[in-house]
Amino acid sequence: MATQTPFSNLQALVIDDMSVQQTTLRGQLGQLGITRVDVAANAEDAARQIRSRRYNLILCDYNLNQKTDGQQLFEHLRDTNLLPVDCLFF
Repeated sequence: MATQTPFSNLQALVIDDMSVQQTTLRGQLGQLGITRVDVAANAEDAARQIRSRRYNLILCDYNLNQKTDGQQLFEHLRDTNLLPVDCLFF
């Protein structure tokens, strides 16, 4: 049975091209009570998921791939108004 915490209602997205990091971060978020966690391996998948679902927390690796880094993704999301003002992007 999952323990309820003040963070249990948060929806999170982990963006990292390394599956080990995705698993590690998902586990750490779970320890905080954040169990609704989606993952994306690249900027394109992340943007597609962000368009279809509202996230409260986004954890993004800086080194995503050759084309886009985490800073560029953040700027794209902000410039296209896909990042809600109440969403924390790290």
